[in-house]
Amino acid sequence: MSALGGGRARRDAGPRAEGGAALVARGVEIVALAAHDRQHTTAFIASTLGPLAAENARAARLRETLRAYLHDGSRAPRAAHRLNTHRNTILHRVARAEELLGHPVEEHRLELALALELAHWLGVRARA
Repeated sequence: MSALGGGRARRDAGPRAEGGAALVARGVEIVALAAHDRQHTTAFIASTLGPLAAENARAARLRETLRAYLHDGSRAPRAAHRLNTHRNTILHRVARAEELLGHPVEEHRLELALALELAHWLGVRARA
């Protein structure tokens, strides 16, 4: 299995785990597989996130918002509940992120979601 023991994480989640725990284990396994080559992972994060890959509080907040927004099926009310903020705040941050990305979030949804997960679990620079 993966270097992070993805198979073990799934087994440890066991039958009593609700969907969320299984999804976390699966997400970690995917990140471990994608991060196998740190040099390419770093380049992927930087090219996909562009200015959102910056190591500052504003970029981190936008990454966190986009990650929640995409996780919740691009539904601002759900993302707002998850982040304990207002729906309009989510919409404003998503719009700002789209400005920085230079394209709508939905245009490259899969790549963006993966880059956000990698940045979340490994750090935006995916340090070795």
